[in-house]
Parts: sequence; structure tokens; C-alpha cells
Amino acid sequence: MNPNTLRIISIVQARVDAFLKDLFDIYKSSEDDLTMKTPSDAIATKTAICDAVEIVVRRRRNECALFSRLDVDVVHSIFGAALDVDLVHDPEFPIQNLDRNRHQLIRMRRVSTSWNNFLLSSPRYWRVVNIKSPSMVTSTTIQRSGSASLCIYCIKALPPPMTRFQFVSEELRSCIPRIQTLRSDDPDAYLLCRHLLRTRTPALRTLKLLGNTSPSTEIFVEPLGDLSPVRHLSAWAWRPPSNAVWLTGLRELILVHLSQLDTDIILVLSVCTSLELLYVRCGDDMVVEDLSGAPSLITLPCLQTMDLAFNSDEPAVNVIRRLVAPQILQARLEIAQVTMDLDQYVADYCKFMSPGERCIQHPNSASILIKGVSNNLNRLVYGTESHQVAISMNSEEALVFYNLVQEFQSLLKEPPLTVTIFRLSVSNWLFLTPLGDQNIRSITAHRCKQVDLLLTAIGASTTNAPTDTMESATIIWPFESLKSLTIYDTDLNVSQITRLVGIRQQYLREHSKRWIEEIVLVNCRLKGMRLPKAVKQLAAMGVTLRGVECSRM
Repeated sequence: MNPNTLRIISIVQARVDAFLKDLFDIYKSSEDDLTMKTPSDAIATKTAICDAVEIVVRRRRNECALFSRLDVDVVHSIFGAALDVDLVHDPEFPIQNLDRNRHQLIRMRRVSTSWNNFLLSSPRYWRVVNIKSPSMVTSTTIQRSGSASLCIYCIKALPPPMTRFQFVSEELRSCIPRIQTLRSDDPDAYLLCRHLLRTRTPALRTLKLLGNTSPSTEIFVEPLGDLSPVRHLSAWAWRPPSNAVWLTGLRELILVHLSQLDTDIILVLSVCTSLELLYVRCGDDMVVEDLSGAPSLITLPCLQTMDLAFNSDEPAVNVIRRLVAPQILQARLEIAQVTMDLDQYVADYCKFMSPGERCIQHPNSASILIKGVSNNLNRLVYGTESHQVAISMNSEEALVFYNLVQEFQSLLKEPPLTVTIFRLSVSNWLFLTPLGDQNIRSITAHRCKQVDLLLTAIGASTTNAPTDTMESATIIWPFESLKSLTIYDTDLNVSQITRLVGIRQQYLREHSKRWIEEIVLVNCRLKGMRLPKAVKQLAAMGVTLRGVECSRM
């Protein structure tokens, strides 16, 4: 082989390797930034792939000439991957990012003439049609898409402003058999999308439509035609008819902005026997209608992921009591505000938190979030690796929340707990205090007022100290299982920390027990005692104290 050719191949390989290394480095850093894996994290990771491609192309823009020397097949092999990760048919990919992905591909066309020609000649590049585009653009896009499966979409926030859609153009009508994805978050496009669905859509797999979200407008339900190929349905401010046969083939069902829970909604859920994912969000003014004719059981044998959110406990309980999902792997329930009658629903919430048949082992750990939302309203979350219940309630209902936590812990065989606290005011500490008899291993507090209330809650009060007339063995010390305490962004008297541990020393020595082993103060403003002195005093008691300063975002 010609030495010059070998040199070119070597240079190309080095550049391609560097290109791919940049991609993996950026992608890996985006993964490291995610602290908790949820469905939204998965979407963020997918979006990061496209972001990484754009960043790397910018970094290597000066090497564009190099790509012009590559063989056409090599160009297609390298850059075709960008089309492979273009997530136009992924139902979980945010619709708002579809246009951004288009712009990223346009920027990548600048890498080289060969790459630009490859993209423009590829039907996959033209498979995305924005129905807000001018008719000439729509027509050109559809023509160049060849026989590729199409993604038809409409985004409300994007210009240009449009009047209400009235009809289906001939170009759109001609491509209906190739539509694989139809997604719109613009209520003005609702009728046009419904017109598209009147014709048979044999390739349609993903459907998302936004209806009229006005509170004064009733949700209108009418037949949508034969949608038997659809596997992913997102109905925003509307719902499918309960007698639609094609519902049995759905794998994912998303119902958002429901105004009422009635018999038809229960019927819709009960016939979706192939569901693997169920996502329900009700409107703020949701009402519960007469459910006397609704099925007593909703059996979803294939369901693996469930995410439910209601404005009150009444509609939530009406769904939970009927639901039978033995294969469930991930479950989440959120209630905007529970009533004082929560105690009567404890058995229902325990049923929701129970591991499915596929979850053989009990959870290894659980967590509690206590967050002050307003002066008297608090967001409270109890969760394991797979199940979560989030509720909001007033401070007066702290014991009701404690009873719920106690039932969950007993149900799940007392997994070790972590507690995270955000911005609690004076009255809201009532949610932490009763938890002292639970198996809590660590507590983390963020930006909490009057942190002395935290220290008092976990056992720093002098009233907990044994007196001459009391045997320490008879004292019930709170938070006996606590091992670590972390406090963020708080004004703190360090002397309270040393007293927090010192008050229990006699008791601990007498009973050969260990209590807190580590205390970490992050970005805290300290007073009362210098940190080195406090570190030394606590070290003598077997406790590690660390002060950490880190940059704030």
C-alpha cells in the first residue's frame, strides 16, 4: 500500500478515535452528574448523547478538511450513527427536543461536503415533519423521505403562530400509511390530528394528542378509528372511548389532566390488559363520579411501571383498591393533599407499597423526605428502591404521617432509613420528632431554620439526660440507630454538636453501644467554638466531625 495512503489512514484513525473519545468522555460526565436514576434521568441521558455530538463537532470543526478525504462508505459509517441515535420515534423523548435535534443535525452538516451530501440524500434525515411548517417545506420533506417511517409533530411553543388547523393537506394525506409517530402538544392541532386518524394508520405506534385544557371545557370522547397498531398512547385533556378494542394492545398509557374519575375511566384501565407502563395525572379540580357500575378489579398482568398522581386521597384509593398488578417493578403514588382521615386508608397505601411477585426480596433500604413547602404545608415522601408514596399535609397531621411510616416499615421488614430534610420551619420539625423509634441510620438537613430544633429532636436536649433518681437503662433515647448526621448551609453553634454526643456518653459506656459515628457540616456558618477544638473533643468520644466548604451552583 502506498505510504501516503497509510499515513492518511493513520491520521484518519487517530482523529476518529479522538472524536469518539470526546463523545464518551462527555457522555460519561453527563452520567456522573445524575444523582438519582428516574425516568426523567433516562431522558436526560438520551438528550446528552445529542449534546455530546454537537460539542465534539464544534471542537473539531478545524479538521473538516480531513473528512473530505474519506471514502463515501467510511463517511456513511461514521456519521450514520448520528441518525441511529436520532430519537424521533422514542415515545419517552421530550417532544420539545425534536426541533433541537433537527438543528444539531443541520450543524453537523458543516463538518464536510460528503457528510452534508450523505444527510440530504438519506430518507432518514427527512422522516420528521413539523405540521406548522409552510406547505412547500412540508411537501419537500415528505417527498424526500421516500418510504421511511414518519414522525409527524406539532409543538405549541414554536413559531410561527398559526390559526386553527382546518384540514389535512394532500401531502399529509398521502403519507398517512407511513406515520409511525404522531405527537402534538398544541391544542389547536388536535382536530387536524384527529382527521389524520380517520384514515387507517397501519404503521402508527406512538400517539400523543393535547386536547382543550380549559377548565370550563368538558373532555370530549369519540371513536378514533382502528388504532390497533398503537402501543404508546398519551392522552392530554381527553381520553379514548372505553369500548375501543385496540386498547388491549397498548403497552404504555399516559392520561394527563383528567377532570373526573368515573366508570368509563375505570373501564379504560381494565381493558388495557397488555399495559407495561401506566401514567395518570389528574386536574386540580378532579371530582369522583358515581362508580357503582365500575369493575371491582383492574387486572393488569403485564404492568411493570406505574406512576399515579391525584389531587386528594379519594380518587387515589378508588384506583388502588381495584388494581391487581403482580408483575410491578416500579410504582409511584403522589397525592396533592391528604385529609385527616388518612388513617382509614393505611391498608390501601400498604397494598400499593407491597413488593410485586417479581420482587422476591424485601428492600435493602428506604428513605424519607420532609420538605417545607409553605408555612404550614409539607411535602412528605416515603420510598424504597422500587416503590414510593408522596403526600402533602399540614403540620397538625404529623402523627398521621408517623403511623403511615410505621406501617410501611413493618410491612417491609424494617429496612434502614435515611431522612432528608429541606427548609423546615419551627412547626414542621413535628414530622421528624416522632420518628425517633424507627430504624433511621442517617439524617441530612438542608437550609433549615433553627437547627437547634433538629439537635433537640434527635436527643441533644438536657431533659434527656439521666438524673440521680433515674436509671439510664430505663431511659428511651430517641434515634438510637442514627450513625451519621449531615447539615448543609445553616448557621450553627458548634457547642451544641459536642453536647449532642456528650449527653449520651455515660449511657453508651454502660451499655456498650455506639451512636453517631460521623457528623459533616457543609457550607455552615459556625459559632460558639472553633472547629478544630470541636473536632478534637468529638474524636475523644469516637465521633468524626468534618467541616466542608464547596462551591454553590
